[in-house]
Amino acid sequence: MSLASGIHLEEGVVLANRAAGIVVGKLGTASVSADELFSSVEREQGKIKTPDEILSVVNDLRNREKRIVFTNGCFDILHVGHTKLLKKARSFGDVLILGLNSDKSVGRLKGPERPIIKEHERADILSSLECVDYVVFFDGDDPCNLISMIKPDVHVKGGDYSPADYHSMPEAKLVEEYGGKIELVSILDGQSTSEIIKKIKAV
Repeated sequence: MSLASGIHLEEGVVLANRAAGIVVGKLGTASVSADELFSSVEREQGKIKTPDEILSVVNDLRNREKRIVFTNGCFDILHVGHTKLLKKARSFGDVLILGLNSDKSVGRLKGPERPIIKEHERADILSSLECVDYVVFFDGDDPCNLISMIKPDVHVKGGDYSPADYHSMPEAKLVEEYGGKIELVSILDGQSTSEIIKKIKAV
């Protein structure tokens, strides 16, 4: 099929080998779907994307009629509150894109001693989670520029927000204007990076 599509023999062999790897993980006689093969290639190419790269990914996802979910945050010292939020966010669609505050952005929002974990380390940790499909950095104090570019079907926010309060949640108006949906997910009590830092300092 690769040769008939004009792909070089070497590339065709790599795809065939990848497809075989997917098949052996299934029970009985099985086939490989185009989506499975595409996802396998994407995983190898990496989940951490630049804004330009994520736009290309989003265009492809739209062509394949995938429901795109977006959430954002600093995720400095990953804890169970974070992982529960991300798992819940992923359940709202087919693909979860995570907007990650850059180090400069975290410093402005959290203070000069933050982040504890640098941006590329945070991105690497988050990209290792199965529920996270892509990670993309942003430098702003809010993710509005990234959201306006991606236009996710669902924007997930963790915490006690009101979508009608544009002051505390400025991206809400943007999502509303292009017809997206906002999902609010409760945060676990006592689970925060700030609390973890306080406990460490108290030891």
